Amino acid sequence: MPDYSGLKYLFTYATGNPNHYRSTYSPALIFACLDPTDTQFRSLETPQTLARHPLVKEVMGDTFFVRYFSGEDEQWHHNHGVQRWVFTRDISSVLRAMDAQEYDSVLLQLGGKPLGSITPRDILDECYLPHKYTMTCLDCATGTTKHAQSEHNCVLKNLLRRYDSGHVITPFVPSSCDLSDIREDHGLVNRETKIDKFVFVSPALTTNTVGSSIRPVHNHDFKGIQDASDERADAQHERRRFVRFQEEVCPTCSMHTPCRRTRSETSQRYCSGPYPPEKEIIDEILSNVTIPFSNAQLRTLLAHSGFLSKRYHRRIVSGTFGMDGNTLVYRIRRKTKPYRHDDAAQFNNYREAIKFLRKHNEEASSHYLPPMTRELKAVLCELASHERSPRNHYYWRTVEYPVLYIRCFGGVFRTTYSYHGRGTTGFGMEVRTLQDVYNHFERLSFGPHRKHELARSSRW
Repeated sequence: MPDYSGLKYLFTYATGNPNHYRSTYSPALIFACLDPTDTQFRSLETPQTLARHPLVKEVMGDTFFVRYFSGEDEQWHHNHGVQRWVFTRDISSVLRAMDAQEYDSVLLQLGGKPLGSITPRDILDECYLPHKYTMTCLDCATGTTKHAQSEHNCVLKNLLRRYDSGHVITPFVPSSCDLSDIREDHGLVNRETKIDKFVFVSPALTTNTVGSSIRPVHNHDFKGIQDASDERADAQHERRRFVRFQEEVCPTCSMHTPCRRTRSETSQRYCSGPYPPEKEIIDEILSNVTIPFSNAQLRTLLAHSGFLSKRYHRRIVSGTFGMDGNTLVYRIRRKTKPYRHDDAAQFNNYREAIKFLRKHNEEASSHYLPPMTRELKAVLCELASHERSPRNHYYWRTVEYPVLYIRCFGGVFRTTYSYHGRGTTGFGMEVRTLQDVYNHFERLSFGPHRKHELARSSRW
């Protein structure tokens, strides 16, 4: 990773208009010194030397303003101890300094004359307008049409671009330099381009957030450059890793199609590896769960899934499948409070389950049920492991609904959900394969990933 610890003098570009982040025709250059003990930096020789540099002339033109910040200014709170000279074309900053009687804190270069040969004090002394004793310079320059069109306008007011009515369009001097193209037009290369002893750093490194690189001058942090650089380097490393993962690993995953359709990129980045072929997943699921029912018994219990014909403890109930740890069980759910199981029955023994059903349900036929293949049993176990509806899938939004029962028709499982005890929802979930399960829940409970070397590690 690039090391910025040895750099003492830095510069970057910004927009000189503090009110608009995208004022690309109001360029500003910030020259910073990271050594608070460097007293020579604040000497006027520093900005005067920089103003003669060809690159500064190209960017700033013949008219600009320079101001010194000590590193203790409130608006630069995140740069405590970092001294700066700011080259800008923002007239409002000059006018505010004049109103605060900070005449010596601002240097002017007007029309190509040497920097500092004309001072804010000179401009104020040459003002012939009588209202200068009752009106601030900022109000005079940006105020009413009467004042704006006075024949005694100072040089700063004459620099402002206006409508015919006298309304100020911008409080800064427009420039032919477009900040959105400045790096390409002037060949600015991070850590390589220099102006005198100042090394260029990208404005992307003077912020701790992701956003536009063109920001006002007070929104640049020179003390967090190393951290920002490290984060960007890690982000680039992660980006390359994820691209390789998508190209090399994802096509080998048996859940690639539903994953690409339903999972967000953020969740995909945390994938630990591919799922094996579905046949291997089925074998793994069935080896990880216990099914205490034979195939014929499963078909009989599936035929009795749904609302039972007789009440249990004076309540309408339904029969369905669920998981007790890693064991498939047959459960009795209450219609009014399906999320509570304190008075519901649970069976992992077929003889007890069928005894209960003979008492509380009519005879049910299983002729419409398909043979219980290994795939169907794996899908049933996965469905039974979820007692709530999916909440990540697009049409389920973010609401969870408790399961009432799981039924099977011709090889298709359908899950019916309770509208929080007030009847069934108007929608359900139909599942044929393990890919359908993954499509809804974005994971398999008993079919783990295969860890891959390109998976995201803890250092990212």
